[in-house]
Amino acid sequence: MPGSSSPVAPLASWQLDAFIVGAVWNHQGSHVAYATSAGDILLSDTQRPPAVRRVRIECDQLLAMTSLGAEDFLVSTDSGQLLRVSPAGKVAVFSHHPGAWIDAFVPSRQGYVAVGVGRRIVLLAGDGTHIGTTAEHESTIAQLALSPDESRVFAAHYGGVTVWKKDDLRAASRRLRYAGSHLAVCVSRDNRFAATCTQEKEIHAWRLKEDRDMRMSGYYAKPMAMSWSADGQWLVTSGGDAATAWPFSGKGPEGKGPRLIGPMSEALVTRVSCHPWKAVVAIGYDEGTVVLASLGAQPLEVPVVDGAGSATSAQAWSPDGRLLASATEDGRASLVYVGVD
Repeated sequence: MPGSSSPVAPLASWQLDAFIVGAVWNHQGSHVAYATSAGDILLSDTQRPPAVRRVRIECDQLLAMTSLGAEDFLVSTDSGQLLRVSPAGKVAVFSHHPGAWIDAFVPSRQGYVAVGVGRRIVLLAGDGTHIGTTAEHESTIAQLALSPDESRVFAAHYGGVTVWKKDDLRAASRRLRYAGSHLAVCVSRDNRFAATCTQEKEIHAWRLKEDRDMRMSGYYAKPMAMSWSADGQWLVTSGGDAATAWPFSGKGPEGKGPRLIGPMSEALVTRVSCHPWKAVVAIGYDEGTVVLASLGAQPLEVPVVDGAGSATSAQAWSPDGRLLASATEDGRASLVYVGVD
């Protein structure tokens, strides 16, 4: 980790042929997958040099990707398919929702997957079989998140967030209301707060115990990426000329200003990813630079990926925090060894 004897060194990089929509690690940390909008998937292990496998999905467009189970990945196509991809490159249909544009789905470690299909949430078992479907929301679901114990599903949409109990989809258990279009949602690690990115260039948050809501504004662009610090004390967001970290200790950011993390830049921040257990944030900018910065008392700004003129579109830490995967809109995929103390 920067600031210690552990090196920061590029491990590998690849040039793909299209916008990279996802850089995702499997849960066991053995492989990372990069998926392009054109249907290409690059699978890499963590050897030095990495062993790489490429997979071609026959579709007009891949939309999003996440992990599934211990080893596999789940990708969605514009035809409504969810496809399961193994590290060995095997592709199988996980589920199919004809005519649906599916870019909101989230897997649980318990084995189920919540999928946004139009205005409804469809709950699927780990083998893709149907568990249940919610009633319609007031608009198309923009993004989904799970509570830390995975007992509840949070759906962001126009007008706020709807919360559902995973074991009882007959009626919404809660509505977190605020006017406007909510584009992304996340839940704090202690289950005390939910936060959304909004169309109005703001972050909105609710204290879940008392339904108290808070607005966090001042962004240059729509903040589309959010990440909770390892200790749960900070919510780090994109959308500014540095990463913006809001304090969530005590009652949260009400009446408090944010910290700006990382170097100020003429380029705007497009991606933020907090380290899984250290007070460090990976910050990706819209010209491709990725920098590690500290949330702690000692300043830290370490470039790990050089800018190449195209925005950072995806990034993710390996589960053990030793490797950082990042990707850009013009198809550059990078894997960096960071190390740990």
